[in-house]
Amino acid sequence: NSNISSSPILSDLYRQVSQLVVELQRSVGLAEAVLDLEQAPEEFLVKPEYSEELEELHQELDNVRSSVKAEHEAIQDVWNDVQSSGGKSTQVRLERVEDNTAWQFRLPDTNDSKRVEHIGKSIKTHRILKNGVYFSSLELRQLSATYQELQSDYQQLSRKIVRDAMCIASTYANVVERAADSIGTLDVFCALAHTAAMSPHGYCRPNMTDSEEDGAGIKLEGARHPCVELQENIEYIPNDISLTFPNAQMLVSGP
Repeated sequence: NSNISSSPILSDLYRQVSQLVVELQRSVGLAEAVLDLEQAPEEFLVKPEYSEELEELHQELDNVRSSVKAEHEAIQDVWNDVQSSGGKSTQVRLERVEDNTAWQFRLPDTNDSKRVEHIGKSIKTHRILKNGVYFSSLELRQLSATYQELQSDYQQLSRKIVRDAMCIASTYANVVERAADSIGTLDVFCALAHTAAMSPHGYCRPNMTDSEEDGAGIKLEGARHPCVELQENIEYIPNDISLTFPNAQMLVSGP
């Protein structure tokens, strides 16, 4: 618009940002082409369409997840029968272990640790904490082991694709640095514009000169501190500043 075109600095910044948007969109396209975004952020995997082997492993991983869900429902059904005489209803939680390679069940009531074994002979209690009882069934342990093997194979096949993708992604380092510089400059301009717009006394553009003659230097009349005057319940007292040649200057700082 006219406000941008009338300012060489803003016009150049607008041109830079517009170009950066185009270049960064290509990097987004790279990420979308390589990453399986349906699994993120729980897992970061290469898209299965990259190879037939990856696609087969992806399908097997999906099958395991479906089997885990079915086992969860089966355990809940059995647990409902076990707890029916207790007069209360507790849901069995299905949770991933910390490295997201296996699953465990959890009952939030630690008192249920005495009745977990009634679910079946294959039940194994792993630990009892304040937030409940962690346990698993034989079927869940087997599914977790299968999932770990499949995930390991998937990651191994993905490594070459990831290496190639990272080589391309590294070429965008300069683009990201330029973007950071442009955004930083824009941030400063926006902060100054906000300060000027919110100031009750107004701001003016300084007259810039390039001279070494006597009387030249820095002259400010009724200057105010932008950060101080924007604070609530503070009325900043304007100051005149004159730092000109060839007058001697004394700068006092501290504490």
